Amino acid sequence: MAQQIQIGDKVKFLDEVGGGIVKKIIDSKTALVETPEGFEFPYPINKLVVVERKTPEPESGQDKAPAAVDSLLYDPEPDIIKDNEEVKIYLAFIPKNLYQLNSSDFEIHLVNDSNWHLLYLYQIPSDDKKLLKSTPGHLQPNLIEQLMTLSAKELSEIDFITFQILFFRRTPHEQRKPVLAKITLKNERLFNIDSYLDNDYLDEKALFYPIIEEHPLEEAIKQLKEHDFHKVKHEKEVKNKRLNTPRQFHSGKKPDLWEVDLHITELLDDTRGMTAKDMLEYQMQVFKDTLEQGLKDSNVKKIVFIHGRGNGRLRQEIRSYLDRKKIPYQDASFAKYGFGATMVFVDGRK
Repeated sequence: MAQQIQIGDKVKFLDEVGGGIVKKIIDSKTALVETPEGFEFPYPINKLVVVERKTPEPESGQDKAPAAVDSLLYDPEPDIIKDNEEVKIYLAFIPKNLYQLNSSDFEIHLVNDSNWHLLYLYQIPSDDKKLLKSTPGHLQPNLIEQLMTLSAKELSEIDFITFQILFFRRTPHEQRKPVLAKITLKNERLFNIDSYLDNDYLDEKALFYPIIEEHPLEEAIKQLKEHDFHKVKHEKEVKNKRLNTPRQFHSGKKPDLWEVDLHITELLDDTRGMTAKDMLEYQMQVFKDTLEQGLKDSNVKKIVFIHGRGNGRLRQEIRSYLDRKKIPYQDASFAKYGFGATMVFVDGRK
């Protein structure tokens, strides 16, 4: 049976000279080892030999700090690594098979591009509002950590992931406000090969969702213009609610094909004060107006309506309307739009 490696164990490398102290268990196969010179290396666990175990755990009844707090107190790594105070926290998705996204597994990583320790809790709700997963953790400054691996099917069934983040430094520092973020996942992005790009953080192409993307100078300018921003935002909200200015979504790549994203966040800047019924009615109004315009335009052959995955209410309403009007349709391309889009043939031919 393979030996159990623990944080704090003194180890030596099996295939080369040297060794160090285990600082972190990255995953089931890899540990982060600090050498006597202060360098840290990820190393395969099966290539490590324990030469001295860490200090025994306290006896039952004795006080013991939580693991995340313990690592903050005793980890010798300095806090300051970057030469600036920008804070950029991302959720990164890496498909194991970029060219078969609908059957690939996806690695999900948390990227901490900042000089802060992160104490985090991420949660994934299920469709019945119960928690599918709720996991806490600690991520050191300027490091990346894999959170989980999900299949394409599992990923397609997740609407959003929430994060609660606390910022910490061992040296005296001004406190930062905790962050509560909701990352909304859209299958038409997750299962679109064009969404995965080369980047400065990972060797593989990845899709990044920003949790925090802070630029101090931009934030200062933003605060100066906050009053004007809210005024324009309010005017847009009032205009959109009148339902008389539906947006046009022409592809630009194919003049005979239009694309319309019916996600409410793409149609309205702010939905405060609107009920679920109000939002559905607005989405259906945009759908009907665009469909009517497409039926009148002889250049248009097809319209793709992006409505979201599964058997949601909007999808049902759209297809019921098309059935009543006897307008042909089918599921749109999975490779481009994921699970949640309908292609309508406005020229009457499939």
